[in-house]
Formats: sequence, C-alpha cells, structure tokens
Amino acid sequence: MANILTTVRIICAPLILIFPAFSTQFYVFYLLGGITDAIDGTVARKLGKATAWGAKYDSAADILFALAALIRIIGSVDFPLWLLLWIGTIAFIKAANMIAGFLRYHRFTAVHSVWNKVCGVAVFLSPLFIGAELCMAGKGAGGHGCMRHCKHRRRAGIRLYCQGRPCGVKNAGLPRCRKRFLR
Repeated sequence: MANILTTVRIICAPLILIFPAFSTQFYVFYLLGGITDAIDGTVARKLGKATAWGAKYDSAADILFALAALIRIIGSVDFPLWLLLWIGTIAFIKAANMIAGFLRYHRFTAVHSVWNKVCGVAVFLSPLFIGAELCMAGKGAGGHGCMRHCKHRRRAGIRLYCQGRPCGVKNAGLPRCRKRFLR
C-alpha cells in the first residue's frame, strides 16, 4: 500500500509539468503528491511493511517530485527577496542536518529531525504562498487571470493573462489580455 502511494507521487511529478504553474490542475497534482509523501511512510510503518527498498523508493520519488515542481515554478515566477531568503534559510538547515549526520555516522544520511520536517513543510507550502501572492498582485495564476479566466492559451512562446487592460489581443466577448514573454 505504501509503495502504491509512492508510485502515485511519481506519477504526479510529470503531470505537474504538463499544466501551467499555479493553475487548478497544477495544484490538484501538487497537493496529491504532497499528501502521499506525508502519509506513505506512516502507512508502511503501521502496516509493518517498512523496508529499506521502500525507503529508497520514497527518496527517489521525493527527488523526482521536488525537481518537477521546481522546474515548473522557476520558469513562472520572478522570485522576490523574501522568498530567496526563505529558500536560503531552508537550504542552510538541510545542509546543517546532512553535515551533522555525516559527523555522527560517518556517512551522509537523511536526518529526520523536527527542524528537517518543518523545513520540508515550508518548502511544500511555498508554491501555495507564491500562487496567493500572484493572485493578490493581479498577475493571475498559471498564466490565467485570477478572478476571470482567459480563454487564450500559450501561443508562440507568449503567455497571455487577463488583466482587463487593453494590450492588442482581441477576442469577442473576452477582456483584452496582457502579453508576457516566457523565459
């Protein structure tokens, strides 16, 4: 059962790459992957099915899922200073935990300390905060308007999103949209 949950997370990784960052579909698969990450280890222990292979499979799924989320988000956001500081703090705590594990056990280990878990939750919640900030700034989510949904989709490397301001892109019955060139 736990390995099935881990497999679901692995399947969610490419699915979050398919959909625009911060769109409803992105969040569905992102949250599903996060929930399976939170419960798969507990399920394995409760059922007495925890194995070394399962732990490695879980770690591989974590890496794939994190990379997919990072790839999708980095291309969609200009990071503010507070977020860069947040990421730096989390990276420092993770590195300190790895160094402490190496000094204690003479090999690199995944230390499951309280601070490591807090950092993991903070990293997982970051896309939710980024999406909320984009929405409040009126920049929309996932290339779409936050309150109104633009029927335009990506075209020729240009992301269009509804702002209710003229930009030259016209479509009968829809607000005009603003262009933003993709990186």
